[in-house]
Amino acid sequence: MSPDKSPHRSSEQYSNQKINLPLPPPESLNELKSYIGQFDPMFNLISANDSLKSEISQSDQLNPEQPLHLSNFLPQKNLEILEQSLKTLSPENPDLNFDMLLGNIALGWRIVAVFTPEGQVDHYTFNGREITKRIEQQKKLEEDALIDPLTSLYNKRFFDVETKRLSKSRHPITVFFFDINDFKNVNDTHGHPVGDIILQQFAKVLKDSFRPDDLICRIGGDEFAILIPENIDDFDTIEKLICERVNTIRKKINITNDSLPFEQHFSVSIGHATTNKNSGESLEETIKKADQCMYQDKKNKNQNNKSGNAFSPFE
Repeated sequence: MSPDKSPHRSSEQYSNQKINLPLPPPESLNELKSYIGQFDPMFNLISANDSLKSEISQSDQLNPEQPLHLSNFLPQKNLEILEQSLKTLSPENPDLNFDMLLGNIALGWRIVAVFTPEGQVDHYTFNGREITKRIEQQKKLEEDALIDPLTSLYNKRFFDVETKRLSKSRHPITVFFFDINDFKNVNDTHGHPVGDIILQQFAKVLKDSFRPDDLICRIGGDEFAILIPENIDDFDTIEKLICERVNTIRKKINITNDSLPFEQHFSVSIGHATTNKNSGESLEETIKKADQCMYQDKKNKNQNNKSGNAFSPFE
């Protein structure tokens, strides 16, 4: 679900933007793990380095009695896009740089048009390198930017992005907010390692209590939020499902507390609300309502605690 913020273009987004990527000297071409060669304006292959020759010799799509044409290597749709993009090149701007996905392999290409003195294209040189690993690393960096490293839940940035996306949904969205009670005192008294274990254990409780499609986020130090796109419109049924989820979480917290390797137990305050499109309520308003509900629950628990009344994780 992570938004793609890659600065690289797909095969359908060729650009004539010039980027300085110098070609390697001719004597080193065959030493590189890249596809380097030349083709004429009719897209017939003129020359190729050893890496490309090896790929050509292994191809079962080639007819040795015909000139080697780029259509032997590129899907027709990509070839048509490439042809249109090459028409934008000029002696002043002869470079074309793009990324292309062929099956599971990502290739980064640079094509340079070589012009005659009369300004006509004589031929094109190209340099293609496999960049699959780079793309995967970049994707991982983008995903990591949306993941909380301690709990492996989504973070506040992801929550904000998904809130914007789901605000356009025509179906109800249920929002949960959770806050671990007296968490600062846990850290101050027992140390941050104990606090980290509690955060991780509660994250596990949430992951075990909700569906894979529910968006579970850690949005603050001890604060968690969940966005649930409901697939039903009946609010009575939704309310029953909310009660079931709350009961499930309560039971799992009790089980978790009994299994912790220390005496410090934890409880949480909770708030929830569901969007009502019939009343014109926005998702942002629903989020504020759930947040206020959680803080009211925390206030009530604090008052009960001060008066000496025991309370369970949910009341």
